Amino acid sequence: MPNSMLFALFVSLLCLQGVLSTTCEFRDGAYKLEWYLDNMRTVHFQLTLVNVPYGAIGWTGVGFGNSMVCLHFGIKNSGLDVIVVRVMGSRIAVNDESVLGFRSPWSDQNQDVQMEMASLNNGVLRVRFSRPLRTNDAFGDRVLNGCQPWQFPVTLSRMTLDGSLHMHGVTPRMRTVCIQRCML
Repeated sequence: MPNSMLFALFVSLLCLQGVLSTTCEFRDGAYKLEWYLDNMRTVHFQLTLVNVPYGAIGWTGVGFGNSMVCLHFGIKNSGLDVIVVRVMGSRIAVNDESVLGFRSPWSDQNQDVQMEMASLNNGVLRVRFSRPLRTNDAFGDRVLNGCQPWQFPVTLSRMTLDGSLHMHGVTPRMRTVCIQRCML
């Protein structure tokens, strides 16, 4: 069964159960991110951002971890594991990255995120992507198992023409997500 049909079936089942609004979706203004965990231990995401201006250049996505600020060097859980969605006019890219401190993120050595679909039509950005619950990128990626903080950059923030990110225009919202509650 194609991923898009599987995702639609999952969302339909969750709506029938009344679960979607509390455990497998984050929504704030024009930003919405939905996710589920399949039986192959892959997390599937669908990001929707509305009111994207024609020809926009910017970024959004999702981050995993408490903060991009490093309070103690050498702590494994410092910084954020981020999936960055870049919009460059009509082009859309999804990258697996990390950020530590107040600087642009860098691409992870292993790109564990797969873009499944991307579109920008009539000001509506839709991107489907996935990543394994546990990757082989021990430094760059967090294991998404259990309950942990996720960060949601809810706007399209500024970016240079070469794809370097500026600081988010609005402080990302944080929510603790327990991924097993979203198992298909």
